[in-house]
Amino acid sequence: LPYRLPIAALCLLFTKNVCGAELDAYFIADSFTYSETVSIHSALNDWEGSGFDRGERQWSWNWLELGITWRGISLGYVIREDYDIRFSEDLSELYWLTSNKQSLPENRSYEIDLSANHFQAEGVRLSFSDHYAIGENTRLTFGVGVAFYRADDLISGYIEGDATTIDENDYQYNANLYYHYSQDVLFERQVMEPQGEGYSFDFTLGVSHGKHDFFVNVKDLKGRLYWQQAPYTVGVIDSDKKEYDENGYVIINPTLSGFEGIDDEYVQELEPRILAHYSLSVSEQWRALLLYRSEFDQDNMGAGISWGSEHRLQLSYWAEISLWQLGWQYRKISLSVGTDSISKNAKSLLLTASYNAF
Repeated sequence: LPYRLPIAALCLLFTKNVCGAELDAYFIADSFTYSETVSIHSALNDWEGSGFDRGERQWSWNWLELGITWRGISLGYVIREDYDIRFSEDLSELYWLTSNKQSLPENRSYEIDLSANHFQAEGVRLSFSDHYAIGENTRLTFGVGVAFYRADDLISGYIEGDATTIDENDYQYNANLYYHYSQDVLFERQVMEPQGEGYSFDFTLGVSHGKHDFFVNVKDLKGRLYWQQAPYTVGVIDSDKKEYDENGYVIINPTLSGFEGIDDEYVQELEPRILAHYSLSVSEQWRALLLYRSEFDQDNMGAGISWGSEHRLQLSYWAEISLWQLGWQYRKISLSVGTDSISKNAKSLLLTASYNAF
């Protein structure tokens, strides 16, 4: 996708009044990547390297938005990219062993279960937000939005079957395959890349009452991408075609028994993404926080503290993914970073930045 920003929004970045109307710019950058099995560095290099744990998930959420806002109405330009890979623990072990050419346990059966969804998209997002006072101590914040996308780089499908090791250097498998794609990464079939169009709705709610604050944001509350003339492959893949390297370790060239086609229209559903927190003011400077987030149907709970007034620091910990998150906020500016390790062995990496964001 062309990673371009609208000239109009850039021109308004430092402009407060245009044509007599009070306008302001806003900016949101949000990226969170997680790998349960190997480090992110290793995941980007075909799982090569040590430090493996059996697991079932890898995903990455990436969102960039820049726009203008006027009296609670916002119009922005959005670029996003989603990865969502789910697999059986058996498959994660077998894949890591063979990628690193490790000795295989003899006569071991493995369940093969893999699903993958990926796309890149750009488009426009229209949203509305407002604040309401309810009594003396209660304040309600509400927002809704809708985004319209053009998308490419489709991957969506699954592989299901089983594998069996023969000896420490050899194995075999048989699995059912069904997937749609823009580029056939498995069999290198030459195709015309499909174009997708779609939408997503988002929702925000905040409630402040005395010392208590609650906030929730749901992206892709309902979202779909419609792909026209989408290539697909369906059938059975097996390991009949084998070669062996100089050390006798198997190299499999998968064989397909099935057919390839073009769907007039393929619908890709978008998974809701939820961020929520509850905070309690324990003094003028300190707040205690309970946190919740869900990406690609994986739930995580966290806890944290925040300190300050005009400049506010926040430190949070997400126990299930061992991620520490440090945030800083000053007036309309907010920054946050998070990871489970400051080395290349990190399995989670979070980066957010925003200006004037609701």
